[in-house]
Amino acid sequence: MLQTSEKLVHPDLPPQQMNKTKLLSEIKKYNQINDCRERSTQYTQNYKLGWSQALNNFSSYDRGHLNPAGHHEGEASKATMTHTNVAPQDGKMNKGLWNQYETRLKVNLSEGCSKMYVVTGVVPGDKWVDQNQRVNVPSHYWNAYCCTDNNDNPLKSGGALGPNTAFSVVTEYNSVTDLETKLRRLLNVDNNFNIFNGC
Repeated sequence: MLQTSEKLVHPDLPPQQMNKTKLLSEIKKYNQINDCRERSTQYTQNYKLGWSQALNNFSSYDRGHLNPAGHHEGEASKATMTHTNVAPQDGKMNKGLWNQYETRLKVNLSEGCSKMYVVTGVVPGDKWVDQNQRVNVPSHYWNAYCCTDNNDNPLKSGGALGPNTAFSVVTEYNSVTDLETKLRRLLNVDNNFNIFNGC
């Protein structure tokens, strides 16, 4: 079960993330203490939870990890399962070419690096998972990396960009600068947009 954050529901709730069952219990307890009558829709546990954050329903989309679970082990891998680390992703893209790129990034592209800095993001699209337009379906997924030596000096950089579709083609870039040029057009941002400072 995905972890959720109570602080997104209400600032007076405990700060730690917890699973949905525990969180619903905390909301119920809060409602009882503060005399929030659950006969009113806005006070029901599921309404409060759904109002503040995405729930498990991504419709026909996969939960696309921005920080890939496969790049971590144990507890660190579990920490990637939060809703704050996922966006709706076409299932074929997620399990296909994007997954192949993420694996290559971890195995081949990181070779010879002392440290590897990785940033993944999305380009907002014009589709929504829900009628209330609360969860946007990205038009593209992108990834940038910066590989450094023992002194944290850049050795190489690059990235990838792919449309969020079943038949997507993942385009790889040999420098972050080339990826940034393409993203500036897609995101409609000015030349001050930089993914890394100094790589």
